[in-house]
Amino acid sequence: MTAPGIEHWVTAAAPTESSLEHLQHQYAGYCHALMPHLGDAKKIPVTLYEFLSAKPNTSKFIRLVNQVPQIKHLLQNQDYSSTVWVPSNTALEQLSNELSEEDALAFLQTHISPYFGPLYFLLTAPTVDTLFHPDRLNGSQRITVRPSLNGLRVNSHATVIEQDHLVGNGLVHVIDQILPSRPTIGAFLAALPSSEFDLFQSAVKQSEAIQNILMEESRRGGTIFIPTNEAFCRLPEDVRTFLFSDE
Repeated sequence: MTAPGIEHWVTAAAPTESSLEHLQHQYAGYCHALMPHLGDAKKIPVTLYEFLSAKPNTSKFIRLVNQVPQIKHLLQNQDYSSTVWVPSNTALEQLSNELSEEDALAFLQTHISPYFGPLYFLLTAPTVDTLFHPDRLNGSQRITVRPSLNGLRVNSHATVIEQDHLVGNGLVHVIDQILPSRPTIGAFLAALPSSEFDLFQSAVKQSEAIQNILMEESRRGGTIFIPTNEAFCRLPEDVRTFLFSDE
């Protein structure tokens, strides 16, 4: 294949924002189509809002929902399927301060997926959409669901303590920890243990161009591959000296 041919093939094969969005819509439709096949015998004929309002260990979550009319309406909507990752009352004690309506909206959106998602199906998905769209991310905030020795884990730290409560317009999974918003790339790099990553952290601090990229307000999304100190030490000494020189 010629160079122009390869370039054309790569361009055609690469997923675009519109193609990814199309796949997400297909995935959401597939999840919604599963709903009638889970067995109406298990379905509770109430809305998500009604179910959570009546459940003792989700009363704090509902108090937050009542602060945000658009989320309350969503959970009452019989024509729209959602999956709610509800932190228990104990988990919500981590929120020490009262949230503004704007902060409450972002928090709730982080805990709601915009389609019907039984856990056995979500375990086959790499990540799961939420309603939260951070300003500097090229899409929605996503969560992961994985099995572990302690049960099903959400974002590696929360554990599902009640799963697949099937109601008229979606599903409820109760979790034992809140799902905080993801840190920015800069904050994540700063939080890495210096014993393993201080060479990369130093390289970033020395490069004004890289710092500008990380701090650029208009930048949306991105992926960084972070070498460990051990990986840097495998480079020849003269290469390391050049990389970390002031020139």
